Amino acid sequence: MYLDTPIGEIRVFIEGKNVVEILMPGWRTDISPGMQEDFAYAGKVEKAFYAYFDASSAKKTKIAYKNLVELCIPKDRKFDSPKFHQEVYKALVDDVPTGSTISYGELAELAGNPKAARAVGTAMRKNPLPIIVPCHRVLPSSGGVGRYMGEGDDGEKIKRWLLTHEGVNLKAIR
Repeated sequence: MYLDTPIGEIRVFIEGKNVVEILMPGWRTDISPGMQEDFAYAGKVEKAFYAYFDASSAKKTKIAYKNLVELCIPKDRKFDSPKFHQEVYKALVDDVPTGSTISYGELAELAGNPKAARAVGTAMRKNPLPIIVPCHRVLPSSGGVGRYMGEGDDGEKIKRWLLTHEGVNLKAIR
């Protein structure tokens, strides 16, 4: 499914009642476009994404994000990723609330390996569900917002938009 959003067109791939991948504007995938969607579920996902993007305050964005996560990440869901990446994704979703940020090192510690900040960076670049698994909330400890999934200026613009939309004060980020 294609969604026209304030950050550009994103594509959401659904298989049955699972969101399996989200492509941000300009990204490519190896996933076949012929996947089987449950149309009722896809309609709910579409509404949940638009509620997130259309939220008019940080409080409403937080509620919309929570609903999106509950719909798209079942409690028993395992990502098709290495175990450490799964721990990183779980920690990011469960422990880094909307409107806040975390460093790569802090996220590594939350995921159980405080020396694995670089591995967290790899997990962020391979995140199959950006926005839902909010890799945009992870910032370099050296300052600034950093890149977004390895993308250049456009990726940084998207990251800044998402952070601002969620209520992060970018002026406070050195």
